[in-house]
Amino acid sequence: IEPRTVLRDHVLEAVTGDDAERVCRLLSVLRGVDGRLAVVMHDNPDPYAIASALALVLIAHSVGTDADACYYGDISHQENRALVNLLDLDLCNFATDEEIEAYQGVALVDHSRPGVNDGLDPETAVDVVIDHHPPRASVEARFIDLRTDVGATSTLLAAYLEHLDLDPGRGVATALLYGIRIDTREFTRETVDADFEAAAYLHPHVDESVLERVE
Repeated sequence: IEPRTVLRDHVLEAVTGDDAERVCRLLSVLRGVDGRLAVVMHDNPDPYAIASALALVLIAHSVGTDADACYYGDISHQENRALVNLLDLDLCNFATDEEIEAYQGVALVDHSRPGVNDGLDPETAVDVVIDHHPPRASVEARFIDLRTDVGATSTLLAAYLEHLDLDPGRGVATALLYGIRIDTREFTRETVDADFEAAAYLHPHVDESVLERVE
């Protein structure tokens, strides 16, 4: 049995149309990274950026690509620190420009251009961009998923996990749901069906006690 063929067939059976093509293209790009992937959040990341990065790391691992959730700056807000500490999230804090050189691939989540709200060189080659904010300039990457018709980037990543039938685990699911809730202001701001559907998918995996303690 060839695992990649089985995974591809499973994805194509689970989703159709644009979703199937999008998922397959993402997996192809992730699989093609020749080394370790840095999934870079924006500076001083918030819950939806953190959760999105963790989910993309999980997806990369599912196709055999090593990846880390990375950020520049600080996690300063007390709720954000509580989320990271209570879930014991594994994040890489870049303190110098040289640290990115250990990676052979770069992905951006919850922002779309290197050097804009992150510590990367603006000329950094980017493999993957997943964001729900409208870009202010052209975006370049091998794979781009920019959808402004959802309430949170975490919604997009939750949909990928569901399409791929991946178990998000307690930490990623809790972070994703918290990210969706915060970014949509408890489903009252720019919320669409996809945000509710993502929350419904994540809810069985979530640690409710952690959410209560964070809040």
